[in-house]
Amino acid sequence: MVTIWGWIPLDNWWVRCVEFPRIQIMVLGVIAWMGMLVFWSEWQLGQWLLFMVLSMALAFQLRMILPYTRLWKKEVQQAKETPVGEAHQLKMNRPDYIGEWIA
Repeated sequence: MVTIWGWIPLDNWWVRCVEFPRIQIMVLGVIAWMGMLVFWSEWQLGQWLLFMVLSMALAFQLRMILPYTRLWKKEVQQAKETPVGEAHQLKMNRPDYIGEWIA
């Protein structure tokens, strides 16, 4: 059902969100992780292994999501401010380049 939902030709955020499953996977994982902690009892080996695997899966999802949030350091520097008319101008049209073409 969710796979077909992504094919709907709407650009609303609540329709497009199914195309990015990492966040949904992480939310479900956090709910399961917190549920395991809330309903803590004497765990057996299988429950400890499930908890550890779930914790590693959540850490992996967080590692994949964080670079796209404001919490992560930007990898690209800010562009220098350029005059509006110079933004799309070829540099060989500048007067200091003309002398190189004539000579």
